[in-house]
Amino acid sequence: MYSHLRLVIDPHKPWILINETIDKQYCEGIQCQLLKYVSKSLNFTYEFITDEEGFGLQLSDKSWTGVVGRILKNVD
Repeated sequence: MYSHLRLVIDPHKPWILINETIDKQYCEGIQCQLLKYVSKSLNFTYEFITDEEGFGLQLSDKSWTGVVGRILKNVD
């Protein structure tokens, strides 16, 4: 099992809200509460990766932008 997960997300109220400071990410919302509980129970940490383009769009060359593009490209 992984001890640290990097989660690519597209934040939407009220499910996921991300507030970032210089040194920390704060997750608020329904899904974040669930994630905090599960991570504590299963003993793992996580961080969020967001994309300014949101969920993403499929381009004419069949590639994707946004969150979907990051996942398909396995981009950090």
